[in-house]
Amino acid sequence: MADKVKLPRHICEALDKAKQDHPDIDFLAWLIPQWEEEGGYKKVIYDFSASPRDNSFIKLIDALRYGYEIEAEPITVTITPEQQEQLRQAYDRYRSALDEFSGEYLRGIRDALTLAGISIPGIPPNG
Repeated sequence: MADKVKLPRHICEALDKAKQDHPDIDFLAWLIPQWEEEGGYKKVIYDFSASPRDNSFIKLIDALRYGYEIEAEPITVTITPEQQEQLRQAYDRYRSALDEFSGEYLRGIRDALTLAGISIPGIPPNG
């Protein structure tokens, strides 16, 4: 059996909606070339399939046949000042707790922030 096809997130989400509306994948594959004038998820799928890059239509059909997953992508996150304060408060709560798991919670918070390259004043990085 072939591996799952890796596709951009928006294409996977559009295919999920299309499969919900059209569970017969043979029929769904037949419909895609007819969606040029459609909107919503149909337009997203059509535009991807009609592009001349990387055999996109074949890639879509393979995704329907063998399954698909979201290709790795960077994620951009905005942490508001309020969220930073909430993280600091959670960190301080665990730091002042006396139970045996507090150290692990603190390390987990620091590890997550360090791995994501996030520095928040009041929370020391792991080192």
